[in-house]
Amino acid sequence: MRWGAEPRAFAVAVLVATASPAQEPKTIPAFPSQAEAITADVVVLDKQARPVRGLTKEDFTLLEDGKPQTIVGFEARELKAPDGPPAPEADATRERVAENKGSSERRGRTFAFLLDDLGTQALPMEDVKRAIAAWLNDKADSRDEVTLTTTSGSTWWSDRVGRGRADLLAVLSRVYGKKLREPPSEWMTDWEAYRIAVYEDASGAAAASEGAGPAASGPPAAPGSASAPAPGNPNRLGRVFDRVLDRWTTATKTPGDVRMRAMELYDRLTRRIQTVFSAVERLSRGLAGARGRKSILIFSDGFLNDTNQGGLDRAIDASQRGNTAVYFIDAKGLAGQSYYGADFASAPNPLDVGVISMEEVFLETAGTESLAENTGGASIRHTNDLLGGLQRVAEESSVYYLLGYQPEKPLDGKWHKLTVKVARAGVKVRTRRGYQATPPSALEASRPARNAGKTGKKDASKEPKRPLDPAVMAGGADDAIALRVAPYVLEADKTGLARVVVALEVDTSTIPLTGTGERHQATLDLTVLGLSRDQARLFPIDERLKLDLETKAAGGWLTLSREIRLPAGVAQVRVLVRDTATGRAGAVTQRLVVPALDRPYLATPILTDRIETPRGGAPRLVPLAHRRFRPTGWLYCVYEVFGMKDSQGHAATRVAGGYTLQAAGGRVVVTAPPRPIAVDLGGRLVRMLALPLDGLAEGGYELVLEVVDQASGRTLSTREAFVLEREVAARGSDWRTGTGDAKPVSNCLQEGRAWAP
Repeated sequence: MRWGAEPRAFAVAVLVATASPAQEPKTIPAFPSQAEAITADVVVLDKQARPVRGLTKEDFTLLEDGKPQTIVGFEARELKAPDGPPAPEADATRERVAENKGSSERRGRTFAFLLDDLGTQALPMEDVKRAIAAWLNDKADSRDEVTLTTTSGSTWWSDRVGRGRADLLAVLSRVYGKKLREPPSEWMTDWEAYRIAVYEDASGAAAASEGAGPAASGPPAAPGSASAPAPGNPNRLGRVFDRVLDRWTTATKTPGDVRMRAMELYDRLTRRIQTVFSAVERLSRGLAGARGRKSILIFSDGFLNDTNQGGLDRAIDASQRGNTAVYFIDAKGLAGQSYYGADFASAPNPLDVGVISMEEVFLETAGTESLAENTGGASIRHTNDLLGGLQRVAEESSVYYLLGYQPEKPLDGKWHKLTVKVARAGVKVRTRRGYQATPPSALEASRPARNAGKTGKKDASKEPKRPLDPAVMAGGADDAIALRVAPYVLEADKTGLARVVVALEVDTSTIPLTGTGERHQATLDLTVLGLSRDQARLFPIDERLKLDLETKAAGGWLTLSREIRLPAGVAQVRVLVRDTATGRAGAVTQRLVVPALDRPYLATPILTDRIETPRGGAPRLVPLAHRRFRPTGWLYCVYEVFGMKDSQGHAATRVAGGYTLQAAGGRVVVTAPPRPIAVDLGGRLVRMLALPLDGLAEGGYELVLEVVDQASGRTLSTREAFVLEREVAARGSDWRTGTGDAKPVSNCLQEGRAWAP
């Protein structure tokens, strides 16, 4: 055998779309476009608030608007401890390659932790972080899927606990409460700000639109507020205004100042409420594709039930469609009330204490409680045991019942009340209260096309931006479309970010293709997202692909490559592919570490057995998203050395590279000592190895690469795992659809041609 054949120069091109030979297509279920079944997650608790196990379909009665419904779908679900240690999710190649095949079966419970950093002060937020960290370390199941995000948008991370616990904890450490304590001279409760800004004018009188009667649409008035009108103000709403004015320094504050301050605080409260509603809506839509019970936990001081706020209906609607349950965990716990503090000049008016306590404890959390109760969740308040509350929610997600029925009049645009009864005495039933029978929102039904084209080439200059598919952030898409992804870290660009080529493979047998004869078509939404763990930075690619495949390629694996940018440090590459015709989706996530770009490092080695030659172009290596090859032909390894420079800042000329190929158990198959790496015409240190595979046994292998700067003695090394097997479903082809003929790999080497970029 001849090992290490090395052409003089080469380049790796990012390819648009190729596909391997066709496989036998899998059967894809189809459903009528107008059919819409209603499902409900039902949690049944005993008197000790413990989930009740062992119930059957006959134990349940489900009513819609008081009318019994026929339960056509029933499943009792319980997360059981795995037998023995968890099985590995993949072989040794998983460090470089991630795939979503079978991910639904490996999933445990699904949680989204929404930390309201905009509405929580620093000290309570530290208590929240400690509780979540303790749960991740000691209580969470390794199979649990956790999304961690904040209302400010400064933090977002999603991963499975078993493989991503350390990253989730690192992201959690970056969360800080951003709500500031108001100065005593201008302090008022959220309820006071709401009443003054919405219902009272600058004189303290009720707004004309409200009149003398109770508010028509606002939250309930504070008990007792109508029984004892303030002196000098006969209107019952004036009490709120007057007590604020009395509490402030009246010598320097006027009623106009009070109202302006109330409007400022109410505007801030409104923006915060909207961020919570928007986050719940995005999370619910993102988790819609996940199987099993999905819980959204809001850690917040809460907010009042202000019916003037928009967004609540959308949040509840998205939760009902995504079948998510929203829980509210009060971040304040049993902390002292806000009107107590050393920075206050005097004690509060005794007449105000009871009213303010009621407002802060009950009215100012009524909005979050309403959101929770309408989605089948619950509120956990009046406790400093945040970890215990979190664990209660987790236990409810471990044992539940899934009921399904077909409504008689789907999509009639009305609200329908759901009631679930259980034939057990003394139990409490927790499920959503109902559903709005309306078609999906515009975002769900149709995301505007962008960057469309047969080959998927981007041309976004004339296309409006559209919102990212929420499933790419929340990890909620299932494995209906099979995917594999492998990111390759290359050199830094002028902005100091690393170029990262993302190789993606899509199993077209899981996509419903249309067309007959020699061509088959499909339209896919593709989202590629780069996410930094330690910085609040996202790097998205979002486009619509119109596939037009030859018959021999349909049913095989489609190979795509896209390029993103990432800063140094731990990162994720998240990829979502959604079929626009059926809504079927697949998502896959791969963790990677971008090295410090200001120091010498090796680019991620590319292992591939595929070369393409576009018509009229030079041969190009194809980055792949798999590391399983047939033991025939050639395997190519390509890597580049960055940062090794001489005193003049040029690429060092005394850099050498060697390698060792090892079989399972560390048996050395072949080794090559370091040989000089020539600096190419572009001033780059690039090495390609061509390894013959003929005659090698099937099984796992590891390629150990080592680079030495002979002038300084600095060394760099990496280990690349791959598998040889004869029956490889994802074998790369030596042709590219629509690009003309390609010469065999061996011919390219024998010709000794220089490979141009």
